[in-house]
Amino acid sequence: MLSRLSGLANVVLHELSGEDTDENMRASLDPALPQESDMEFNDKTQEDVLERLAYAEQLVVELKEIIREKDIQLQQKDEVLQEERKAADNKIKKLKLHAKAKLTSLNKHIEEMKAQGGTVLPTEPQSEEQVSK
Repeated sequence: MLSRLSGLANVVLHELSGEDTDENMRASLDPALPQESDMEFNDKTQEDVLERLAYAEQLVVELKEIIREKDIQLQQKDEVLQEERKAADNKIKKLKLHAKAKLTSLNKHIEEMKAQGGTVLPTEPQSEEQVSK
């Protein structure tokens, strides 16, 4: 049984590769089997191989489509992240500009106070909330 199956496998492989003719293949098979059953088995084997090949090709097409969809999703997410990053960068720039303006204003105020008398302190100490604003 095993030798018959290995012989049939050799036949299928040689037929797919196109190296030998059918007559050379049949000589290697068990001579007790009728020629018709060999041909039927070869036909069924070829059909099975063709079905598997078609199924594999279908899977490849589906995988390619899935990859395209995932690539599009990644591109969309990347665009969203880029927009969020730009918005965050703009917000940080704005905050830095406000902080710089506040620092400049406070420095100017200190210079004015020094020019007025140097030792004059404000009558009410500024709270941290006023300074941070």
